[in-house]
Amino acid sequence: MCLCVNMHVWMYVYTYVCMYVCMYVCMYVCMYVCMYVYMYVCMYVCMHACMHACMHACMYVCMYVCMYIYIYVRMYVCTYVYKYVGIYIYICMYVCMYVCIRFFSYHSLRFEFTVFYT
Repeated sequence: MCLCVNMHVWMYVYTYVCMYVCMYVCMYVCMYVCMYVYMYVCMYVCMHACMHACMHACMYVCMYVCMYIYIYVRMYVCTYVYKYVGIYIYICMYVCMYVCIRFFSYHSLRFEFTVFYT
């Protein structure tokens, strides 16, 4: 099996990078949008919509970066390690992609529930 150990750490870090980037971007966007209207309601609606859109966009970017790394870059590691046994390369690639997608789905749903439904 190839070395896919730091994928969880990588996606965990990028989940919270997305959260903080989106929080600051949405704060500035919503402050500008809600400048001349009733602030509390406008900010609540704007922040909810903005964070929802931003987190989905950011997490999809992270998912594609993760998949790119673990499909193309890790393929060379798997190829190097299992140079003479071709079947293990495909098993490794499948495991890396599967774990990456599962981890992305779990953290994006957990974050969305935490931010928007509590």
